[in-house]
Amino acid sequence: MDNVRKAMDALLSCGDVDLMEPSGKKLAAREECFVTPPESLSGMPLVYATYEGSGVVGSPTAGFAYFVEKNDTLVVISADRTRVRHISQEQIMQTVAMRVAQSLGASFLVHGTQVLCNIKGVSQTGETYGEAALRAILAFERAEQDGQASGGPLR
Repeated sequence: MDNVRKAMDALLSCGDVDLMEPSGKKLAAREECFVTPPESLSGMPLVYATYEGSGVVGSPTAGFAYFVEKNDTLVVISADRTRVRHISQEQIMQTVAMRVAQSLGASFLVHGTQVLCNIKGVSQTGETYGEAALRAILAFERAEQDGQASGGPLR
């Protein structure tokens, strides 16, 4: 079933796809691109095809998003609202950054209106605990990447 979804996504977006035959052999990607006629599309693939080419990011089967610069607005389109998740800047700083900082053994120091966060020798300041933590996580992540390839703690 997963291969069918990948194949459909590749056909609709003209992208390359890595599919496996039941025997485990890799199928060759097609070199030519087929454009599905509108009368053959319905549901999410039809909606996706309408917006395709407008800087769309996502999948024609699961959902996608695009940015409207004129309004400074991100638009998310999905057939299933329960699969769309909105995370605000405040949630990232207050919840996610603090949880990641704690898991990395961060320590905090407050001096006046500034908060200092230290993660394994990498320090950053901010106006709030979350801001300092997020800066320290980013700095720590970059320092780790300089030393070795790393996916980073927030990914």
